[in-house]
Amino acid sequence: ATLAAVAVSELGSESGVPAASTDEAAVPAAGETGARSARRAAEIDETYDDAGPLIALGTILVKAPAWPHGVGDPEEGLEVLQRAVEVSDYPLNRMMLGSAMIENGQKAAGCRELARVLSAPKRGRWAKTGQRFREKTQLLIRSARCPRSATAP
Repeated sequence: ATLAAVAVSELGSESGVPAASTDEAAVPAAGETGARSARRAAEIDETYDDAGPLIALGTILVKAPAWPHGVGDPEEGLEVLQRAVEVSDYPLNRMMLGSAMIENGQKAAGCRELARVLSAPKRGRWAKTGQRFREKTQLLIRSARCPRSATAP
């Protein structure tokens, strides 16, 4: 599986959407309707479900083909994913941002973002859900071949 497939698969499992529908090839199919719905949800309450609308919108913008074939805009998608991390310091948000950064040529910054998932204190929400995200983040780090120095806790 590619780095994107691992991250997008996690997005699907967190949102309750069957993993098959979050296959990389299906992301562009979300297209305009998905982006419009996610944008509207973020306008209503960007904090809902740990910034879920922002994660959905950012992922669509990063993964979808660019105009004229789709609604993709990786630069805007990265900004939206960064906003999601600002709104909710939730492991999935950092994992999605780090993955998107790596896939869009920002490997050093992406690896540092992924390292934050691994180094976060194991208390509060990070204690409860953090372990599952730590395991997936380790897979992303290996897949991206992040330098050990960038991911050391």
